[in-house]
Amino acid sequence: MNRELYNKEFDIPETYLNYLTNFKDEKTIQNLLEKKKITYQLLKKLKHRMEVGGEKQQLGGDQFLSWINQTLNSNRSSIETMKDVRSITALDNQYNKTHNKIDLTTLNRPSKEHGNKLKEDVERINELIKII
Repeated sequence: MNRELYNKEFDIPETYLNYLTNFKDEKTIQNLLEKKKITYQLLKKLKHRMEVGGEKQQLGGDQFLSWINQTLNSNRSSIETMKDVRSITALDNQYNKTHNKIDLTTLNRPSKEHGNKLKEDVERINELIKII
């Protein structure tokens, strides 16, 4: 679902940039202050580091984490809504990746002619075994 968001860049609001100057000792925060943008992948990485890695206070605290969650949730829900609308309007299934189905008639399967020849070969082998 989120592949549409990969490599998407988000502008960091000025209020959060001002707030993040308190945390400029962290290299990640320094990069954000310089670029003033953040990618979807880095948002997810920061969220993980803040929630699981215990680095919430080094990476901007609760205010920045709430902005990250709000940004991720709003963009994910907009993608979901867009797919729902497309599904309702009778477009192809928006939740499946496009793929080609295998046509069973093109598979290499022995035809009836091969089956008869194979049957004859088996009968001949059985006759030779009986002779021996």
